[in-house]
Amino acid sequence: MATYCLLPHPGVNAVFFDASARLSLAELSLCLPRLDVPGGNAREEEAAGLRWYCFDAEAPLGARDVARLAALSSAYALFLREGELLRPVPLVWERPFGDDLSAILKYTGKTNALFTRLLLHIAELSLPDAPADRPLRLLDPVAGKGTTLFEALMRGWDACGIEIVQKAAHEGAVYFQKYLETGRWKHTLQKEKAHGAPAWRFAFARDKDALRRQPGRLTLIAGDARLADKYFGKGCFDVLAGDLPYGVAHGTLSGGSLTRTPAPLLSGALPAWHAVLRPGGVLALSWNTLVYPVEAMRAMLADHGFSPCAGAPYDALSHRVDASIRRDIVVAVRN
Repeated sequence: MATYCLLPHPGVNAVFFDASARLSLAELSLCLPRLDVPGGNAREEEAAGLRWYCFDAEAPLGARDVARLAALSSAYALFLREGELLRPVPLVWERPFGDDLSAILKYTGKTNALFTRLLLHIAELSLPDAPADRPLRLLDPVAGKGTTLFEALMRGWDACGIEIVQKAAHEGAVYFQKYLETGRWKHTLQKEKAHGAPAWRFAFARDKDALRRQPGRLTLIAGDARLADKYFGKGCFDVLAGDLPYGVAHGTLSGGSLTRTPAPLLSGALPAWHAVLRPGGVLALSWNTLVYPVEAMRAMLADHGFSPCAGAPYDALSHRVDASIRRDIVVAVRN
């Protein structure tokens, strides 16, 4: 039996406050069954004045399992416990992009990168199956300037986003093009129309040969989330994830006015989202439960052809953002 201790990222507490341990352990508990070496008993411990997330494994972990742990949103450093000492285990996770991709672009209303990382990883860990011959494909139908898309690219996925505000979509595309140029990535950009909406389609790779054979892809469309099935083919995405408007500084469009609840957006968009997500694909959305209860969210998803995930650890993801926002994550599998 081997015991491992994860030192959490110092920014986690600033994002989740007193819920940081609960959310991190929920993510870890979803990850452990995916390891090649069976592991369990995820728990919080304190040592040397620091908080640690610990778990037991039946044997020392191999490189592939360590890479899976490195993908945890809270992972900062990993140690193997040896008696009263901790032996460092390098967290090696080869990614096409570094943290700077999602960190550089700053703007009002931007979703925190660590939270976005958590959202995407929980979605990935909830997939009943994943393609072995290609990257995962993500759609964020409320993309803003692209934080979720950039975090997906950092995981090696292909990413597509829809943003109703054309200025925001354009700024996200301009930023990504500049990032590729600065990093001397080989890339192409096609500016076109998708069902009448402005679209930016990037293909990119580190060298010309990879750009020709197997490029990474990012698409941003300045359009309506309710028309996702007009912009993309049926069943073409593995994951649909997004941070829904919280109804404080902004909201969803309903009858030409702003509304605090995401219900109008969801009722209008879920048929299209269901169509573009493949059977067995996962939907993961975060939203403000103070304006739309968890039970109502899960019921709406169930009514539109999704099977919401409930019980541990999915019931442990709610956390306070500020006095007017209590954020939760709903995860559902497309039937």
